[in-house]
Amino acid sequence: MSIVLACNYDTHDHSVALLKDNEIIFASSQERYSRKKNDDRAPLKAISEALEFTNLKPSDIDYLVFPVFPKPKLKYYALEGYRKIKLTNWKWPLKTKNIKRIFSVLLYATGLPRYTLYHLKHRYQINKLLKGFKGEVKEYNHHISHAYSAYYTSGMKKALIFVIEGTGGDFTTSAYKVKNGKFESVFNIEWPHSLGQFYNLVTRILGFNVSRHAGKITGLAALGDSEKCYDLIEPLVTYSNFKLEVNPLVYSLQAEYLSNKKLPKYFKNADKKDLAAGFQRRLEEIVIQIVKDTITTTGINNIALSGGVVANVKMNQKIMELKEVKEIYIHSAMGDDGVAMGSAFACMSEIDSNFKTKKLKNIYFGNEYSSSEIEKEIKNFEFEYKYFDDVEVEIAKLLADNKVVARFNGRMEYGPRSLGNRSVLYSPVDKSVNDWLNKRLNRTEFMPFAPSTLFDYAHKYYKNMDKSKYTAEFMTITYDCTKLMKEQAPACVHVDGTARPNLVKKDANPSYYKIIDEFRKITGIPTLVNTSFNMHEEPIVCSPYDALRAFKLGALDYLAIGNYIVVGKN
Repeated sequence: MSIVLACNYDTHDHSVALLKDNEIIFASSQERYSRKKNDDRAPLKAISEALEFTNLKPSDIDYLVFPVFPKPKLKYYALEGYRKIKLTNWKWPLKTKNIKRIFSVLLYATGLPRYTLYHLKHRYQINKLLKGFKGEVKEYNHHISHAYSAYYTSGMKKALIFVIEGTGGDFTTSAYKVKNGKFESVFNIEWPHSLGQFYNLVTRILGFNVSRHAGKITGLAALGDSEKCYDLIEPLVTYSNFKLEVNPLVYSLQAEYLSNKKLPKYFKNADKKDLAAGFQRRLEEIVIQIVKDTITTTGINNIALSGGVVANVKMNQKIMELKEVKEIYIHSAMGDDGVAMGSAFACMSEIDSNFKTKKLKNIYFGNEYSSSEIEKEIKNFEFEYKYFDDVEVEIAKLLADNKVVARFNGRMEYGPRSLGNRSVLYSPVDKSVNDWLNKRLNRTEFMPFAPSTLFDYAHKYYKNMDKSKYTAEFMTITYDCTKLMKEQAPACVHVDGTARPNLVKKDANPSYYKIIDEFRKITGIPTLVNTSFNMHEEPIVCSPYDALRAFKLGALDYLAIGNYIVVGKN
């Protein structure tokens, strides 16, 4: 058997994945350790943590794997730069700051700065860190690595794999039909025709960070009327027979906004909510047609997806609801933090004929800490605390008493979602929690908090789940809520009547399951509010220190960290 270490260093959301004997033994992103959101530096801290946690040395690694962008092509980068500077009838005002910006974009368009900073520099740093490594180095295409991440965690032997992202350096949207690990391309859409860039436009012009806040647009869309701006939005992206075309306006309007930080004149007097609704509707329309066409062409109706665009949970629900779809799965780390794992799977599928796709029991692939490490850190913060043998029962009592409890326990989650081990928990009864708890955490959100619901009770609370219960374990899709859900857990239901659940199985996370079940015994409700445990614009907490610091800054009621319950100083 072989040990494979994969490192994503060539894009954003840098990450690592470590496989041994065909099993995932560690996977996490650089930002959790560096504490810098969307950290684009070489994932040196994540690599070091992976090796230390698994007690491995560089010399133990058989394969060092990298998901990479295609090598720089002048035509590709020049087109990107040109479209950002001057397209259609909009021109950059000739101010000094804009001349400097134009120069920097043109320089970036050559591809040389990116290749130097991301590829050569980061590769050098990784090689230096892994001194003593004597195995084989392999590289896999970034975009295809997304596809491998989805297939090999789907459990589907025969499937359609869709990758939808901003860009993989060459392709932006692709589909592959896969049977028993054999990939066959169905179609590829090349840059600059990108649904990711289409959605980036609305994210950017509404004043949000395109790397972090696309989900806010998805939430905001439910508050708007898509008809009001649709005649302006519809021509920005068109699709027919596997040919996707993004209007050059998508790029020039972004450039206009970057120049003056004002809503582009093209959308003059448009309401932000209506813009969000219109862009969300158009994205759903295009993707639904792509999926339907691909199923018709191939005859395959089990589908798995990856790529940054499929972080759009409402779009995923629309795909699932298609009568043509039999089963749907979305890789939990659908963004670029997942391509390290995808490239590791690509390597394993090459070197081991016995490597097969399978469903994941859970995705707790990060660090964990001992009780002694936790208690030592608590003492450093001088909090009042107490140890409990049966801590889950105590947590449930606090939650039933309407206390806010941050939970830090076991191994850290893989991907962008908190699934009970690095979460802030609360009773789902109080709908106003979305306002006051977000203020405590210094956040601005349009989506309600997500629910964690016991798997065995899910059908009582969510509609039309049969095609997607597995992927719902990882909080990657929304559902229409039942009347019972709306009555018992209004804090988790959006204005459009949907929720994005994390379905909890006992064997996946016994401690978290017990907390929710004990809460159910007290209240009759098998659901809790679950939001990520982090301060605004910070990564999800990783270590006991991170948890205690965030607990203090967030002014929460209690922190249940391991078997200790820490009392807040409110």
